[in-house]
Amino acid sequence: MLEVINQYKGIPYNFNFKSRGNQEMLKNLGRQISEIAHNVRHGGILVFFPCYAIMSKCKRLWESKKHNVYFTKPIQFEPKNPDLLDHVLNVHKRNCYRGGASILIGVCRGKLSEGYDYPDALARVVFVIGIPFPNVKDPKIIIKR
Repeated sequence: MLEVINQYKGIPYNFNFKSRGNQEMLKNLGRQISEIAHNVRHGGILVFFPCYAIMSKCKRLWESKKHNVYFTKPIQFEPKNPDLLDHVLNVHKRNCYRGGASILIGVCRGKLSEGYDYPDALARVVFVIGIPFPNVKDPKIIIKR
């Protein structure tokens, strides 16, 4: 089943460049993911952001206890260091296959979203946040234009 979620409690999401730093919107996103993940009894929840900057901002906000964003499932974030990637994936798999649930958060076109297979229990719910447009200042994009 595919469902597009474009708001939380009547407050719309807008992940364009100007709005993506909106802390209230990012806190609401965390609350909504948490609420949906809370209802997943077992299996993986995958969350993919359009870029590392937004993922990092959300991580800081959500891990700060003063913003009232609480997760009942363990969370693993895609590491910048590729040497830590296997550990993150193994923790996610271990949590899912032991009958629990786990949230794995990465970036579109990142290490976790390209080339990995998430069979059966590893991906019960998938969130894709925003649209992962290419960076217009990337030299490859400039050459293509």
